[in-house]
Amino acid sequence: MRVNFEYEVIRSSNQLKQAIKFIHSNNFSLKTTSEKICNKFDNRPLGIIFKKQKKIIASLFYYYQPQINIKSKKYKVLNFGTIYVSSAYRGQGIPRMMIKKTLSLFKNCIITDYTPVGPIEHLLKKMNFNLVNVVKADIKNISYGSDYYFANF
Repeated sequence: MRVNFEYEVIRSSNQLKQAIKFIHSNNFSLKTTSEKICNKFDNRPLGIIFKKQKKIIASLFYYYQPQINIKSKKYKVLNFGTIYVSSAYRGQGIPRMMIKKTLSLFKNCIITDYTPVGPIEHLLKKMNFNLVNVVKADIKNISYGSDYYFANF
C-alpha cells in the first residue's frame, strides 16, 4: 500500500528552523545550522520537508554552490544533502520522491550530492546520477568527503 505524503518547499526561516529541529530531535546531523544552509532568506528553495498529518517525517536541504564553467558554458550548481527520513517511514520511497522534486525544481542546474550514504548512493546510481571527479577547493560548506561526487549530468 502506497502512503500519500504532503511536501513543502522550505523557503522561510521558520520552515528551516522546524526542519533542523526535526533532524536534531532524531539525533541526526547535529552540526547542521540555519547559517550553513542560508544567510539571506530571499524565497529561494532551501530544501524539502515531507509531512504526514502535519508532522515532519523527512527532510532534505539544499546548499547553493558557485557557478561552474564547462566548455565555455556557465551552469548553476546545487548540492543536496542531510537527507533524513523518520524510521517509521523508511522503505516507502521517500528519498526518491525528494530527489525527483529537487530535479523538477532545478531543471537548469547541475544537481550534486557530495557525501551520499550507501542507500542514497545506490539510489542516485539508479536515477542516472554519475560519479564525477571534483577539486575539493571548489566545494563550498563541505569540509569532508572524497574526491568524487554524484551529479545529474
